[in-house]
Parts: sequence; C-alpha cells; structure tokens
Amino acid sequence: MKSKKFLAMMIAATTMTMSVSSCDDDDDDNTPASTISVAEAMAGSYNGDYVLTVMGSGDTTQVVMTINKVDDNTIQLVTPSAGSGAMALPSLTCDLKASASNNVYTATAESVSGSVTVNDVEKAYTFSNVAVVVSANTAAITYSLQYGKMPMAMLVSFKGEKK
Repeated sequence: MKSKKFLAMMIAATTMTMSVSSCDDDDDDNTPASTISVAEAMAGSYNGDYVLTVMGSGDTTQVVMTINKVDDNTIQLVTPSAGSGAMALPSLTCDLKASASNNVYTATAESVSGSVTVNDVEKAYTFSNVAVVVSANTAAITYSLQYGKMPMAMLVSFKGEKK
C-alpha cells in the first residue's frame, strides 16, 4: 500500500513539473538579431560628410549614401551624384560581399568595375580599395574611383548616420 501511494505521488509530481515547465510560448513575434542577414543589417540610407579629393584638392559636402541588400551576404553601395556640367559625376553602384564580426559589418573589394550611360554616352568606372564599415548605425566608407577618361583617380571618404 505504501509503495502504491509513493508511486502515485511520484506520477503526480512528475506531471505537475512537466506542465509547469512547458507553458512557455515558443512563437516570438520579434525576430532575434541573430537571424538578420549581414546585408540587411547594413542596408539603409546614411546622411553625412562626403569628402571628394582629386590631386590633393578636396571638397566636403553633406550627402546621403545608400546601401541596398542584394542577398543575405551581398550589398550594393549607391554613391551620390556630384559636381555639375562637364564635371558632373552620376550616381554609381558597386556590389560587395559583406561579413560580420562582433556587431561590426564590413564589405571590401580591391576592384569593382562597371559602366553607366550619361547623355547617350557609355562611360566606364572602376572602384578600387573599397571599404564599407557599419557599426551602431554609423557607416564609414572609403574608395578610389576612376571615372570615364579622367586621368586621375578621385578619392572618397564618407562618414554618416543611418536616417
């Protein structure tokens, strides 16, 4: 009789323990940060200082630099248009592979080339030494740009906050 009573109490205790510990709802409406892709974490519009230097002479302007998500590990850097008249530089794009470490997101490339049509004329461009670093809603971007038939490269640095 004692063993039946002991066995019944053990079953009751086990049942209560299991019912109390399994009442957590596993459906979470908030996506954990760990499931956001690198490109998604970097994507956005960043407002800040754009420094364009040609042959040692530089100019600083306020611009919006855009980073788009291409896929989970690829971003598209969209540069702002700059200058005017014969010295106008259109908005250009550059696709980069991205990675993350300790909540710092980076995308780099030694060289990325493309072309753009301006006033019915196709112009080639090459980004060199591209570095994009995003951390805590701040983007720091540097690159060298050879555009069209310009004999010298344009050096660009940008630092801005996510809008």
